[in-house]
Amino acid sequence: MPATYNTLSGFSATSPAREAFVEHYEKVRRICRKGRLLEYEVKQHWGPLCEFLEVPVPDEPIP
Repeated sequence: MPATYNTLSGFSATSPAREAFVEHYEKVRRICRKGRLLEYEVKQHWGPLCEFLEVPVPDEPIP
């Protein structure tokens, strides 16, 4: 049974929910073509996101 069916047990380092999360992201990384996936954290501000989307960086702070 895939870990995604056992996600109600919490999110500790060894929980099925954590395993499902990691498996999902590994799958996304495998199936996305290079240049089609942005792994982004808001603390990186606008730069990487706007570059990926090919849009100008806004003059306002990121919410």
